[in-house]
Amino acid sequence: MLVALVALGGCSRGAAKSGPPAPGQSFTREQVVRFVLQATELPSGHKKVASQSGTVACESGYLAKSGDIEETRGEAELRRQLLALNPRICNLSTYEQVTGEPGRQGTTGFQMTAIVFPDSDAASEALPLLRRSLVDATELGTPEDVARPDLGNESVLGVRWRSRLSSRESGPSFEVHIWRLRNVAIRLSSTVSPGMSEADVVAIGQRIDARALR
Repeated sequence: MLVALVALGGCSRGAAKSGPPAPGQSFTREQVVRFVLQATELPSGHKKVASQSGTVACESGYLAKSGDIEETRGEAELRRQLLALNPRICNLSTYEQVTGEPGRQGTTGFQMTAIVFPDSDAASEALPLLRRSLVDATELGTPEDVARPDLGNESVLGVRWRSRLSSRESGPSFEVHIWRLRNVAIRLSSTVSPGMSEADVVAIGQRIDARALR
């Protein structure tokens, strides 16, 4: 189950036509399409959820939304702090897959948020704020820390929640990794099912980084 967000519209645009920024330069707002999650980067069977994919208004509040229907006071303050960093454009990519037999079905999925900031310093300041919005999501249960992934130029501790349906170490879990590539802050959320490791999720992030710089 992915972290619930406010309803979003729009659709993802195609691949960027322009090349990546030169070494040391920032990504432009138009280049956010380089961070759109693609089905070919995910395990087979995942399909895009169009209603939760595309460019979205950064001020809509979804950046700090942790799952409650109504925005909490803490979420409002996180949103204020994130907007103070002047995000230039925000993009969401969501993919889901229905698994299991009829009557015993579940959903696995991936969701990526990419936020282009004016510079690397602003993107760096955003990372702990994006993480805090998840740690404060008490409706998901008690979170566990996950080691910083080898992604981008900078990353923070990841967050994991064990499924309430299984207390086994091998049971499904919900996991989030947060990192920065130059001036873009990225949050990748995933349902990790048996047979898929944390390293597999990080590998998806590494493919995103490599593609963005090509």
